[in-house]
Formats: sequence, structure tokens, C-alpha cells
Amino acid sequence: MAVASAAGEVFGQRQREQDAWNAVAEAMREGLRVGGAAGLQAALNMLNRTDQVDFKHPVKNVFRRNVEQALNGQQTKGSTPDALLRRWGNRAETAAQAASEHKRRSTQRSSR
Repeated sequence: MAVASAAGEVFGQRQREQDAWNAVAEAMREGLRVGGAAGLQAALNMLNRTDQVDFKHPVKNVFRRNVEQALNGQQTKGSTPDALLRRWGNRAETAAQAASEHKRRSTQRSSR
């Protein structure tokens, strides 16, 4: 029973990670929709919503910090807000897809 519990926890962690990456990707898409510095603020507002699941997930914390730094002018010089949002959104979408694929493969292996 302990093995099943440990496996369930691993799958739960993977799901939380995938959910966090999806939340970041969604926030970056919203930011791009709004555009510019206002888009950065819109993305941050989404990441700061306290009603979301796993608010303190490390992935979300990193992107909150990134967006806050961009709003304060502390991000890479020469990058526009839209370029940052696009880069971060692409990274988040890629990571979410990878987490989903990893979870799918793990599920297939465990069901054999």
C-alpha cells in the first residue's frame, strides 16, 4: 500500500507542476492580449489571484518575480514587455506540454 501511496504522490506532484505551468502560460497569454506594460500588470494580476490552486507553487513564484522585475525595469535591457511575455509564455507552454507528456508516459507504464 505504501508503494501505491508514493506513486499517487508522485502523480499528484506532476499534476500540480503541470497545472502551475498552465497557469503561467495562461497569464502570459492574457498579458500579450492586453499588451505592453499594462500586459505585464495583467499577467501579474492573474498570477497574484489568491483563489487559484497551489498559489505558492515555485513555478508561479519565479514568474511573479520575473514580471515584477520587468515592471520595475529590472529585466533584460532592450526587451519589450511583449517580447518578455512571449518568451515566458512559450517557455511555460513548452514545460506544460513536457509535463503532460511525462505524466502520460508514466501512466502508460504503470498500467502495464
